[in-house]
Amino acid sequence: MKSIQQLAHAVLANVLRPAPYSEAKLQCAWRLSVGPDLARASQVAAADGTVSATVDDARWHREVHRSRVLIGERLRAILGDAVARDFRVLPTGGDVRRSRGARGRTMGEEP
Repeated sequence: MKSIQQLAHAVLANVLRPAPYSEAKLQCAWRLSVGPDLARASQVAAADGTVSATVDDARWHREVHRSRVLIGERLRAILGDAVARDFRVLPTGGDVRRSRGARGRTMGEEP
């Protein structure tokens, strides 16, 4: 049985898929695929069949990277294979890994 969210995404994908590609369609597909909070914390672009997301915050980057297969499937459902054949997560401004503390733990980890 499908959840309401899955059903809503499928219906919206069917409505949006036939529309011609535009930056607005890409932004809408991104927001639908990742949710409003992550959409605000990231930038997305498409070129040559690849959708690339840039995420500044290490925590969001980790979440997008962990969910990249699902996000890619959602983007393909809306944008089609010609636009979203591949999905990549890119860091902005260097390394997005969290810095290590004096004891070698990731900052924020419990001792």
